[in-house]
Amino acid sequence: MGIAAIANLPVQVAVDPDGLRAWLVTPDGADLSQFNAQNLNVVLEAAEIAVTDAVVARIGEFLEHANSLKASAKRFMIAEGTPPTDATDAGFQWARPGDAPSPSENAAQFQHRRWCSMRIAAPGAVVGKIVPAVSGTPGVDVQANAIRPARPEGSPISLSENLLLADDGVTVKAAAPGRVVYEHPRLAINPFVETDEIPQEAASPIEVDTDVLIRASMDESRKVASKRSVIVIGSVRAAQVNAGEDVVVHSEIVGRSGSKVVAGRDLVVESCQDAVIQAGRDMYLGSSATGSRIYVRGMLHGREASLVGGKTRVGQGLEVQTLGSDGRTPTQVAVAPPWNAVQKANQLEAEIAEKRRQTAHIRTRIQPLADALKRLTPGQKEQMTELQYQADTLEAEIAEAEKERDKQGIESGGGGFVRVSGCVHPGVVVTIGSLVTTIERTLQGPVKIEQQKIGEALRIVAVGEADNSLTMLKTARVGQGS
Repeated sequence: MGIAAIANLPVQVAVDPDGLRAWLVTPDGADLSQFNAQNLNVVLEAAEIAVTDAVVARIGEFLEHANSLKASAKRFMIAEGTPPTDATDAGFQWARPGDAPSPSENAAQFQHRRWCSMRIAAPGAVVGKIVPAVSGTPGVDVQANAIRPARPEGSPISLSENLLLADDGVTVKAAAPGRVVYEHPRLAINPFVETDEIPQEAASPIEVDTDVLIRASMDESRKVASKRSVIVIGSVRAAQVNAGEDVVVHSEIVGRSGSKVVAGRDLVVESCQDAVIQAGRDMYLGSSATGSRIYVRGMLHGREASLVGGKTRVGQGLEVQTLGSDGRTPTQVAVAPPWNAVQKANQLEAEIAEKRRQTAHIRTRIQPLADALKRLTPGQKEQMTELQYQADTLEAEIAEAEKERDKQGIESGGGGFVRVSGCVHPGVVVTIGSLVTTIERTLQGPVKIEQQKIGEALRIVAVGEADNSLTMLKTARVGQGS
């Protein structure tokens, strides 16, 4: 804060570092009766404060309350600047504003059926409108200097070659059929292969570089592979789908031997049964998953869904309405790295504990030598130096091992959680990080299962989100028994 002092007057002018506020600072016991509008203007002009109409009004307020400011040192804000406003990026509004947003826009309101249909455009169809970027506006400090915004201009929306801008400069139309994809700042229409029937795998499986739109269900032995996305307006039953980007299934995925659905990014489905599913980013589940093997690198969103039976592994967390069943159907969920990483974590923990033990032993040998430092022989001093080097080396190795453990998010569980709005049934096995627990009694939601440090130990706990209650769950380390 810069301060300008004025000779012969008991006042200083202080300006905040950003230049947006200036203060009159009066010392303890100062007699303010000698101040008037004229000499206060002199004070402010000497400090190069712009005397605007607002400042004139503040001077009047200061003088009006001068008597009450005598008791002790005071700060009175005499001038206030205007901060700059950063630019906002251009946006995009879909042609039907009432339609539900995509998963990346709002997971809570996401409805995959409506999303699937609205993202498919025919030639000449209006896709939506561009909301132009808004430039930033400069601010002004208390000395009337302009303050440049950090982002003077917002980024525009770029259109792919298959999209056209209408004469009004904001309406966007499709120039070719395809699936409309908006990932700021790019709006694109991806051409797709459209079919009402998928041939059997033995005949001619579909393998393409573009999006695939299937206006039918995929039955047993059918196979589709795309470097882009696959949209199925129907069900996937004992078939195989492999997409480099998203997979959207209008209805259900039902698995049998050899069937699998893989998405390089997001996977969206109403329900799945006995399915094998992989998603490289997030999964959005509409109503239920039963007896399935689900592997999701990011989040599993299923706020109105039940998850019963099978094995589910996610990288960040999952949200469902019901977990497990009244009949104690074996249900396993894990917010954890791959099994080999858990084994690595256990190995690192053992190594860290052993090196700490060795370091403590060495330190106990060093202490008597350090206490008698002046009486040590050259040989003893050399021994002490060597021991010190060994201890320092071990501590450096411990620090590196702890970094490796923390990097993988093993001990903290990477902030992973299981959130259930309705009910967690007994018998559900929950793994978070390298810790595991089996739910022994019903947990009523809304509840969040996570890792917390209780005393010196990490435990899996259930936090009641309605009343902030804490239930400690019986916890074991993965692979080391309960």
